[in-house]
Amino acid sequence: MPLVKQTAHKRREIAQSTQGACELNSQVANDVEAVQLSQKEEATYHAVKTTGLLNIDISGFGQKTVYCDNGWLVVLRRTDNQVDFHRTWNEYRDGFGDPRDQFWLGNEALYGLTNQGNYSMQIDMKSCDGNYYYVKWNLFRIGAEADRYAINAITVESYNTSTNSYLVENLGWQFGTYDNDIGNTCSALHGGGWWYNDCVRWHLTGTYPVNCDTGAAGMKFASISGNNCNTACMLKAATMKIRRNS
Repeated sequence: MPLVKQTAHKRREIAQSTQGACELNSQVANDVEAVQLSQKEEATYHAVKTTGLLNIDISGFGQKTVYCDNGWLVVLRRTDNQVDFHRTWNEYRDGFGDPRDQFWLGNEALYGLTNQGNYSMQIDMKSCDGNYYYVKWNLFRIGAEADRYAINAITVESYNTSTNSYLVENLGWQFGTYDNDIGNTCSALHGGGWWYNDCVRWHLTGTYPVNCDTGAAGMKFASISGNNCNTACMLKAATMKIRRNS
């Protein structure tokens, strides 16, 4: 199914049809909602029966407007190249975009959330060859800005990618942007802000593959097809979401 932007009316219809369900999706359905809607969690309570925008209190951070959908909280939503993800350190720290559409939640809020309890994370993806994939981690936590928001904890639970290689290799990796980069200018080479080392094999904010050109750089998830990143590995859409564990 082609990926399309949701109208406000369509978002309301989806919200009404899914409101009240808080179970964790362990599989990705082959429909537009699976990619364009991420479920979000209200920061203070585990089982939020709400879909849509919500103001939440985050420990050590304060209030933040987020997009909630049945207990999940969206960190990233990206569906095309209409929103620029090649942003500065401060923009990734504070967040950018429209939480009802394409956006990044913000690293400072993500740090506050993942350090006020144990959080699961799930990434849903649509590849350039039209297939849908997911990976779920049952623990994800990042450090503070002074630690460059390094990934402090990450453990994988389930996936439908062809391999589980690289799914936890970024433990200890630090966040970088083109104006505050890591190592050999990873962000400048690959685009966007992300957790880098040498440099990265899954990268949801990388340069958008408008024509699904293959290569090492760009928006991709290498575990879909292995280290040789072809059209199966390059991404057309992705969401990243977190949820507080029971």
